[in-house]
Amino acid sequence: MNQDTKTAEDPKNQEPKHMAWYVVAFLDLLGQQDVLRKMTVLPNVENQGEVAVFKQKVAELYRPLYGLQSFFRTSITPFIEGGLDETAFPPLEQELLKQFRSTPVFYRHFSDSLIVHIPLRNDMGKFQCHAIYRVLAATAMTFLSCLVHSWTIRGGIELGLAMDIEEGEVYGPALARAYRLESKVAQYPRIVIGEELVRYLQMVAGQKAVTAEETAHSSSATRSLGLLAVDDDGCTFLDWLGTDIRSTFQEHAALVRTAYNFIIQESIKHKEDRNSKLGFRYTLLRNYVESRLLDWGIDLKSE
Repeated sequence: MNQDTKTAEDPKNQEPKHMAWYVVAFLDLLGQQDVLRKMTVLPNVENQGEVAVFKQKVAELYRPLYGLQSFFRTSITPFIEGGLDETAFPPLEQELLKQFRSTPVFYRHFSDSLIVHIPLRNDMGKFQCHAIYRVLAATAMTFLSCLVHSWTIRGGIELGLAMDIEEGEVYGPALARAYRLESKVAQYPRIVIGEELVRYLQMVAGQKAVTAEETAHSSSATRSLGLLAVDDDGCTFLDWLGTDIRSTFQEHAALVRTAYNFIIQESIKHKEDRNSKLGFRYTLLRNYVESRLLDWGIDLKSE
């Protein structure tokens, strides 16, 4: 082994990573294991029937993975661009508008999950709470979009320490906490919000604002809190059909109706199959949706 190889592989020679505060979201597609279990062997390339079935299984596996990231990207774009022409504002306001959108949002696939992270660092953006609001709102729309396509997701979003280990990739306690919220706390299709993130938003929202910048930051934190609700088990979760989302996306009532129909179908199916685990989860999801339907102008259905 030559000296160059030893240097490249020796962790002692790697530059130390910068540890900082991040908000991390871990979003997981549910039901992927069922699809994976169906793929056990490669098809006989001379048998067109086998090849066609195999391609169908691959498409069934990949489509929701692509959809999850695509929905998030599509949902977060309006919050980044804002729909405003910066050149229509005076120079000072143009600069403030640029700063307001400056905090980056990174996201990437990992297996059947999407990991989103926001650096809470002043050298990477000034209005971090606006970025947090963008991620919460985009996640709410992604949640709905997945249900419309008969896919369910579960997730956790939390604030904590982490570091960038590669471009666009984060690692540390913040990721571990977000993953724990998704895998251990959420239980049914919902997005659980960590206590540290809630406290941070409450702190910023409660601070006395003096400057225009402070007022904008506080307002973003307040609006972020408006996207949250407390569930029956005491957990704070993303209120993806709540007042804030409805006021912005009222025209999406047809999508809510489609998602509701899917939830009812799944609830009935698991009840008939006597699948108590999934049946209970979809009952909880259905209870939440039905608690918001009248606000969207949608009538409740009976089985």
